[in-house]
Amino acid sequence: MAYDLDSPKVLPRLQSKIELQEANLRGLVTYARGARYILMIAVTLFVGAVFSWFTEHRTLAAWLMGYTALCWVTHYLFAPLLAHYAQSAERELAELQELYEQAVVRQKERPS
Repeated sequence: MAYDLDSPKVLPRLQSKIELQEANLRGLVTYARGARYILMIAVTLFVGAVFSWFTEHRTLAAWLMGYTALCWVTHYLFAPLLAHYAQSAERELAELQELYEQAVVRQKERPS
């Protein structure tokens, strides 16, 4: 998005956009952490399924394997998307911060 860096209203607008992007990035990081936790849950369920299989609780082992597959697929589908969105949010945040710094310099250089 293009901004008029000489406009007197651009600094509050950019500051607002930066704050929104930082909040978005924090949310994406939280979701990515949740995706890693889902993978840990899948490992735990798999261990439980193996233990259940060898203790002759085959039905429980089958259910646990089903939930393991569900957790693994959830992680497989969402973790790369979250990583991509977090990277693009970081790039956009860096661009916004750079624009803000340029606007501050231009505002100081502008004669009153």
